Amino acid sequence: MSETTDSGAAPQAGAGEQEAGNAVGGGTGKRLTVGVIALVGLAGSGWLFAKNQANITAKDRIDGFLIRHDLRRTVAYGDVSGSPFGFATLSDVRITMSPSAVAKAGSLTVSEIDMDGDMILGLRLTAQSVEVPLLKLAQDNPRDNSLHHAIGLGYTTLNGSIDISFRIDDEKGVLSLDTSGDADEAGSWKLRLKLGGFDGGTLNSLYEITKSTGGEVVQKFLEIAIKGAEAITKLTLVEASLSLENSDYFQRSNDIPIADIPPDGGSAAPRVAAINDTELVRGGMNPSEAREAVMSIDEWVKEGGALQIESNLTQPVPLFKQGNLFSPTFDSIGKYLAATKSKITH
Repeated sequence: MSETTDSGAAPQAGAGEQEAGNAVGGGTGKRLTVGVIALVGLAGSGWLFAKNQANITAKDRIDGFLIRHDLRRTVAYGDVSGSPFGFATLSDVRITMSPSAVAKAGSLTVSEIDMDGDMILGLRLTAQSVEVPLLKLAQDNPRDNSLHHAIGLGYTTLNGSIDISFRIDDEKGVLSLDTSGDADEAGSWKLRLKLGGFDGGTLNSLYEITKSTGGEVVQKFLEIAIKGAEAITKLTLVEASLSLENSDYFQRSNDIPIADIPPDGGSAAPRVAAINDTELVRGGMNPSEAREAVMSIDEWVKEGGALQIESNLTQPVPLFKQGNLFSPTFDSIGKYLAATKSKITH
């Protein structure tokens, strides 16, 4: 009589079945591993190829731009690195500012590029490790008092960074400009500007001006200049804001006595045109706002530090009266502040 058991355990596979299963699983894993490696290798090769092509394309476009606009004597660079994502970085950039003054940037990145043919509708420039040789600029410009004042304060070379971007909205006819930067032991700035009145004709006229040179036939050059002038007179101010920080510069100007600082104890802070509340009120600003504006600017002139000027426009303001290039709407700081209803804080 035989004996039976019921333990509920699953029957174990024989040795042959286990080896077969291992063979199947191991083969699949190896194939997956090889596939992943191949995919990574293909992606890497594709990236290197795209990177190389981007380098070539970037160099061609930059060199072509410099040649077409006769800038090769003014702008030079050591190398360029492109990206498949559409930006390029130039290294060892040199810009000739005067016969003996050459500004330098360790790197200059060009990104957010938007072009229509040869016309640039938008881009962003970011410069790092910037060096501006103020001493050599002053030597080439002996009558520039602001440069000699800076040299007297010890600013023989300014070091810092700069960021500039602009964008043209074809549909709205608006150009947006943003720029910011800083200089070691001096200060920083941030500017935002929006101008209206940009249409296709305006853009083409301004583009023709950038391409034209003094070597053009006189008649053609005058035609281009007149068209450009007409386009400029149609521009309007939509928005403007400016932030300044000059604590380091102000401190140095107080610590270092130099010949062009007023001997009567006057402040060495950067001077601005005299502003009085009467001019602001006559320009349309409320008396209380005018007094606050004058007070803020006076404090900044005396104390330095942060200053912010921000427009508060409800509608665009023409830059020129009745389209006359020789009759600007803002012919003084006071008129600008009043017309734009600017808010000033210090």
